Amino acid sequence: MLNLALNFSTVSTISYLVPHDFTAVADAATRHAIQIARQTKGVVHLLHVTKSDSEKSAASVKFAEIVAKLQLGPLDPKVETHIKTGSIFTDIGTMAKELKSALVVMGTHGAKGMQKVFGSFAIKVITSCEAPFLIVQESTPVDAIKKIVAPIKLDSESLQVLNDAGSIALIFDAEILVAAPKELDKVLANKIRIYLDVIVKQFTKRSVKHSIHFVEKSKNPHQVNLDFGKKMGADMYAIAYFSDSLLPQFDTFAQSMITNEQKVPVLIINAKESGNAYF
Repeated sequence: MLNLALNFSTVSTISYLVPHDFTAVADAATRHAIQIARQTKGVVHLLHVTKSDSEKSAASVKFAEIVAKLQLGPLDPKVETHIKTGSIFTDIGTMAKELKSALVVMGTHGAKGMQKVFGSFAIKVITSCEAPFLIVQESTPVDAIKKIVAPIKLDSESLQVLNDAGSIALIFDAEILVAAPKELDKVLANKIRIYLDVIVKQFTKRSVKHSIHFVEKSKNPHQVNLDFGKKMGADMYAIAYFSDSLLPQFDTFAQSMITNEQKVPVLIINAKESGNAYF
């Protein structure tokens, strides 16, 4: 995967991609992408995918209106627009690869739109895309990101999200709050400690602010992590998608996370593509 840490250090201009369907949630995603681009002197690319070439002219007019409403000044990031005829299930990933995007910022319509926006749509997009995703809600405030909650599990793949979360933390001078499960079993507890030792060493090496926290194990881990995040004042959650065999479980977990009542944005990493950043 072209992770954030790699893209930030190897390209002169950082690219952020926003799939735009001319809705309010896409506008919200655009505002978040611009905020991040301001911090990294990046470029925001808006992408609209049409079903036919006949729709391109109208889409071009809408994009012109959207960019005008942004009222960007000379010190603001550059915003470019792209219109493709094809399928959202392939063209977002293709465009992200072409632009070498460090991050895809995408909006969700909330619980009522989950089946369309996250279930069938986002899973296909995430698995076809080399860049991490930042999912925002329509009413998510564009605030400074100071605390990023990153839940971990007893598997190395799910820890890969910390690589990209660490890069985001460095951009905003934020702190990573690693939420590890409390394990009563001595073997599992020892494995968690080993993971945490490696995480601490990596974050220290990269000068990433971090702290380690333990949360209760539960049949509803999403709620435990959301409660923890609410208590700690989280500005972002970071989670990993890591196995086709776990799609149903991930889908349930992720839906609860990205539609959180706090309206906090969620960073999602396709860890199976990211390689072993830590292990």
